[in-house]
Amino acid sequence: EVNREATRLALEVQALAAQAAALERAGRWSAAATLFEKIVERVPQHADAWYELGRLRRHAGQFDAALAAYATALERGVSGAEEVHLNRAVIYSD
Repeated sequence: EVNREATRLALEVQALAAQAAALERAGRWSAAATLFEKIVERVPQHADAWYELGRLRRHAGQFDAALAAYATALERGVSGAEEVHLNRAVIYSD
């Protein structure tokens, strides 16, 4: 039962991420960010999802929210932390 739930959750997260990517390609950053918000609600330890949420919020001009998401990504051990720091620096320099 636990494995079935884990598999279901993984598939749900994968589907949400794919939908978010399609929205991002269409320039709909806020809508894509909303889907990543759903992912981190379901899997709060998903560091890379926090990074994507921060990146999309930055594109949408939601700089405080982007910084908060980036901070959480770093706390959760995001892969590619240097990219997070670079994106944070861009926000602070603007």
